[in-house]
Amino acid sequence: MAPIILMGPQLPKTPSMLVKPESDISWIYGIKEALARTPNGVGLAAPQIGINEQVAYIWTHRKYGYFIINPEIVWASPQHVLGIEGCLSYPGLTGSVSRSRAISVNYYDENWIKHNIRTEGLEARIIQHEMDHFSAICQIAKD
Repeated sequence: MAPIILMGPQLPKTPSMLVKPESDISWIYGIKEALARTPNGVGLAAPQIGINEQVAYIWTHRKYGYFIINPEIVWASPQHVLGIEGCLSYPGLTGSVSRSRAISVNYYDENWIKHNIRTEGLEARIIQHEMDHFSAICQIAKD
């Protein structure tokens, strides 16, 4: 089981790589397992477990979960909403972050099936937060 990297230099500082379809991605289940060990996490990106690739597990309301591989936001609502966010790599730290209210995302699942979802509210916020990790960004840790 992969541990979640907490703050500091171990978190990747460079953009995450796209995952190639021929890659062995059996490691992605470590993301889901690490998230399941948290008391209230709703999303976790591969860079947070030390793998600098574009994979995240989204677990909205800790009920239904799914992997997003090589996600791309293809539409974002011009309406932004402020919301309080936390990050599993920065325990105890929260901040107010502006995000698009709704988004449309293309991504692949763990079986390399392409999906497009249009989502809003908490699920849209989680996806945007996890995708920030692919750019080595953590909005709540910014000065």
